[in-house]
Amino acid sequence: MRSLGLGNRARHPLRARARAGFSLIELLVALLILGMVVGVVGLAWDTILPGTRLESDVRALSARLHGTRSDAIARNAEFWLLYDLENQEYWVQAPYDAEGRVVSSPRDGFHVHRTKLREGVVFEQITIDGRVYRDNVGGFPYVRFDPLGASNDHTIVLRQPNYDRFYTVEVLGLTGQIRFHDGLFEPEQPKSTDFQ
Repeated sequence: MRSLGLGNRARHPLRARARAGFSLIELLVALLILGMVVGVVGLAWDTILPGTRLESDVRALSARLHGTRSDAIARNAEFWLLYDLENQEYWVQAPYDAEGRVVSSPRDGFHVHRTKLREGVVFEQITIDGRVYRDNVGGFPYVRFDPLGASNDHTIVLRQPNYDRFYTVEVLGLTGQIRFHDGLFEPEQPKSTDFQ
């Protein structure tokens, strides 16, 4: 008997429908290839854009500085930002203890917003009111933000040793304004002629 031109599909409709999808082996091979591509891209990200960690830490630190200044103004209280140069961390110290009582020293306040620098980024040095800190000798260096938004003059130098990159964050004392400097930056000291 001769077919009416419908071919195999008309005689075996289930077999044609079963071939429409993917087999389990085909799906596993596709997932394996996709996983390898994602792995290669993830590993190469740091080599493609080596400054992303440093720039990300600069952004996070500047956001914390802005936030601390804003908290001091909004709550009409002095807030402190402390730096741990050995553990590569910084945090905000609120002017309250755990029970909510007002304290007068940053060592007695409540820890808020503890942040650790990303792997491969370190504090090179912190200069507060002209004094340079490279370690925690004598306690954690700290800066204060008062209710008017003023702060200690200070600079924070972050370094990415693997790529020998530096970035300096400068905080102006009177206004609390933040400035950014790619590389090492030393603020210019005032001269006596500046005040004449």
